[in-house]
Amino acid sequence: MFFREKGFGDLSRGGNGSIPVPRFSRVRRLGLAIIVIAIVFLAFFHDRPVASDVEENILRYLSLTSEEQVKLDNHRLAALQAGLAQCATIKAKPVSTADANRRNPRAVPSAPPVLIKNATLIDGDGSISSNRSILLLEGIVKEIGDDITAPENCKVIEVGGRYVSPGLVDMVKILV
Repeated sequence: MFFREKGFGDLSRGGNGSIPVPRFSRVRRLGLAIIVIAIVFLAFFHDRPVASDVEENILRYLSLTSEEQVKLDNHRLAALQAGLAQCATIKAKPVSTADANRRNPRAVPSAPPVLIKNATLIDGDGSISSNRSILLLEGIVKEIGDDITAPENCKVIEVGGRYVSPGLVDMVKILV
């Protein structure tokens, strides 16, 4: 159902100077408005109250036999204890000991020794210590201390208090 308005269109194509304009009846517009209002109403006000969810959970729990309730309670208790144990291990600081015989499979034997001096060190356990030196041999950390003597052919990097952290990557940096 289209009607044409005069004064518009392309006269060079043999037209009469009009373009088709869609015509909607008032009934269609009213129906479309009612559908849009119904969708908005359902989107915002369709949530069920929280109380009914709680009531459903209670009724579901009470419908279980006593053995099933005990089994469910034991399962919940075991899950809670496992979560608390995980929290305790997260709070515990890692224990690291120096081992001269320890080898790293990723070590590069041809890598020259590197001494990083006067660094602010953020350790893996969250502690921060200033003015520390880090000795890298074969590409792995061999020693951390205050006053480390550089081995021969060692590259010394003076960082002047800048931060050094194991495995910390700047998440904002865009790698191209």
